[in-house]
Amino acid sequence: MKKLGENQDIILIDTRNKTEFEKFRIPDSINVPLFALKTKDFLKPKSLILINEGYHQAQLRKTCKELNSAGFRASFIYGGLNAWKENGGQIEGDPFAQKELDKITPLDFFAEKDGENRIVIDVSSSENKNIRSLLPGSLQIPYLKDENSFVSAIRRRIGQNQKGQIVFVCFGCGSERRSV
Repeated sequence: MKKLGENQDIILIDTRNKTEFEKFRIPDSINVPLFALKTKDFLKPKSLILINEGYHQAQLRKTCKELNSAGFRASFIYGGLNAWKENGGQIEGDPFAQKELDKITPLDFFAEKDGENRIVIDVSSSENKNIRSLLPGSLQIPYLKDENSFVSAIRRRIGQNQKGQIVFVCFGCGSERRSV
């Protein structure tokens, strides 16, 4: 990731809103909203890598396609800032605000839940038929106190070599948080 930022022909463009960008960002990235990118002709000779919070992937994919059709060289980081950080990339800014990277609003979740290469796992302790209607295709794998058993249960259900994002949801868990 370090080499990426050192390449002068590559520009990392954070497409989140200005307030979120000011809280934390990738060092040397610039903040440009998606709607404004098409008007920045001076960026055409550069390779643009778009990044966001990590869950509006369809929007980034569509914008990259439009930019490339207009003569830009654009791509995006699948998984956004979270993927960047998980792969050893640096993020600067408020460390407390960075903890928000793992959160998604219910509205954004439902807009993105059926995205490409995404598996939704309900870790609630008991199966709820109403939840199945809200999340068709999701897997119900109750969280087990023993993390090794829990991870083994997930691997049995989805396979060892599954690619893409796994999103965990828990209904009735209150504010209780668990890391896996």
